[in-house]
Amino acid sequence: MSGQKKYYLARQGKLFGPLGEEHFNSLKVTPEFHDYEWYWDGLTPDWLPIPRKCFPPPPLPISQENVISEKIISSKSYEGILFDPSRMLGGEITHTYSKGGKFVSKSTQELPFSRGSQVWVDLFDPTKDETTKIKTFIRGVSRMGSQWVLELEWVDFSLLVEPK
Repeated sequence: MSGQKKYYLARQGKLFGPLGEEHFNSLKVTPEFHDYEWYWDGLTPDWLPIPRKCFPPPPLPISQENVISEKIISSKSYEGILFDPSRMLGGEITHTYSKGGKFVSKSTQELPFSRGSQVWVDLFDPTKDETTKIKTFIRGVSRMGSQWVLELEWVDFSLLVEPK
């Protein structure tokens, strides 16, 4: 293994490795790889998260209180940043519904927020040159290529309603 790049894996605070580059790359395409939480390639200053391999979610139960209304209240897209006191994620609100919206992140491997998190979204409307901060809850998380898609539900959405 000398002269070859070395990798380390971690799970539940335990270290595994070193692994040679060939072994690491072959492990990455197996389901076992996603059992680990972190990896380190010896070059980065810190551990890197291993993305969770998620199966598609089941259909939602037929209950009105669990379903975000599909009535679109704005046809605009808004540039935005999701944030809490310690993390942030840039992207865009591509759909605005009466109770929430769809946030599509910039390309990233890491998702700093999970389903159920309470975060703020800072939206920028370039037509008005204004920003709006809205308290939101993340109701769903999915992956679309290299981007994350988050279904948001906000506490106060009146600022997004377009005048008639």
